[in-house]
Amino acid sequence: MNTWTSSAPASTMLLGEHAVVYGEPALVCALDYWLTIRWQPRHDRRLIIHSALAEHDTTLDELTDHPQLRFVLAPLRHYASQLPGLTLTIDSQIPHTMGLGSSAAALAATLIGLQPLLPQSPGRLDQFELGLTLIRQIQGRGSGADLAASLYGGTVLLQPRLPTITPIPFDPEMTLIYSGYKTPTAEVLKQIKQAWDPLPELRDSLYHLMGDTVRQAVKALALDADAQKLFSRMF
Repeated sequence: MNTWTSSAPASTMLLGEHAVVYGEPALVCALDYWLTIRWQPRHDRRLIIHSALAEHDTTLDELTDHPQLRFVLAPLRHYASQLPGLTLTIDSQIPHTMGLGSSAAALAATLIGLQPLLPQSPGRLDQFELGLTLIRQIQGRGSGADLAASLYGGTVLLQPRLPTITPIPFDPEMTLIYSGYKTPTAEVLKQIKQAWDPLPELRDSLYHLMGDTVRQAVKALALDADAQKLFSRMF
């Protein structure tokens, strides 16, 4: 049977982090670190996953979960009735402890790799909307900004209320400095929600200001692709 591969990149937020969870726009870009999945159909209903993080052997009819593979298993579970058995081999260049969107890249690569198996191939925005639903099922909250970058590549503007994802012609050269730790996204979002719940007016005012900053930055890039003007709005 034919085999194929699907890949998706890591990502990082440029502007709008956290405010995007509350509906404001965000500017996010893909990074040149990749997660790749090799797909091999089977003649049975088994699902076997090989990766550096975990090995998993289950079936599509009784698909058991695995804490290290939730973002791969979720879309497979969604489409399980339409799939043959599969052996998946996952290779990743993305450090999973550094907050570079490794989970979103795994989800994106899985959604992309499923396309040859589906009777109708979903568009990227359809993939994003399904992926965002799955993210929220797994961790409770989330904007999908990293998923947008992993699905579309390059730099994108995510406007979550619509939603729309707009590619932005901006390819920055950046140095990212690792702080030495990573708090799981679901835990961060929970902490922020608890801190802001007593102060909804202040929260909304601050996040709206952050959204305006994103909109101004995108306008600056549209006018002359001037990275200096963009960065002036980041500090």
